[in-house]
Amino acid sequence: MHIITLTSDWKENDFYVASLKGKLLSACPEAQIIDINHRIKSFNGAHAAYIVRNSYPHFPENTIHIIAVNSEPEKGGELLAARKDKHYFLCADNGILGLLGGAEPEEVITLTEHYQEEPDTFIALSVFARVACELSKGTVLEKLGAPAKDYDRQTPLRATIE
Repeated sequence: MHIITLTSDWKENDFYVASLKGKLLSACPEAQIIDINHRIKSFNGAHAAYIVRNSYPHFPENTIHIIAVNSEPEKGGELLAARKDKHYFLCADNGILGLLGGAEPEEVITLTEHYQEEPDTFIALSVFARVACELSKGTVLEKLGAPAKDYDRQTPLRATIE
């Protein structure tokens, strides 16, 4: 059984969370779905990264983390899947991976081929759910997309004393 966590800025007054959970449970019924947080400030990748960064180390190895914050790719933007610290992360190329802190991910791929020329506006449902289920069934990351040559590597702010 694999664990799939959900972090989003969808709040709780809509159908998005329920739709994503339904899709995940239909496609991979053996998965255990855990809500980390759905009250992330809208479009705030730094807030999402802070919550996930402080949560994911407490989950078992091979947990799959869907980060659906500002996840609709901009024109020319990418969707990413990464392996970091024996965990998987699915998110848009919006700086969240770098904001998770610590070492660089061991592997990062683009998921471009998983969405059509005219992508769905509910990327977590149409792409991340499918990829999460593939990972939970043992598909290796490199079979799900091409290596990401360049992606947004923001770094977390750190207090300094001078």
